[in-house]
Amino acid sequence: MRARRSEVIETAGEMHELGGNNANRKHSAEYKADFYAQLLGFAEARGYKPGYAFFAYKDKFGVQPSMTKPAPQTPKLEVINFLRSRQIARAKMAQKVAA
Repeated sequence: MRARRSEVIETAGEMHELGGNNANRKHSAEYKADFYAQLLGFAEARGYKPGYAFFAYKDKFGVQPSMTKPAPQTPKLEVINFLRSRQIARAKMAQKVAA
């Protein structure tokens, strides 16, 4: 008998994508407003101008914020991770341009 090369076991059912790109996901207005408020809180805590939050929002959702400016909130891990990923991407792009 031939030995199995993989530990994958097939079962009947439906396949669903796990993780991956969230670019096509529709976000609620509440989610966007909360995210923007957290971006404003991050910018305020770091001493950045409010435009930082505006452009970070635009980077995340592809559109500018259409709601009135919410009160800044303490950023949660999701927002911090998003901003960190953007900082890493910018640093890598700068290295690529410099090389």
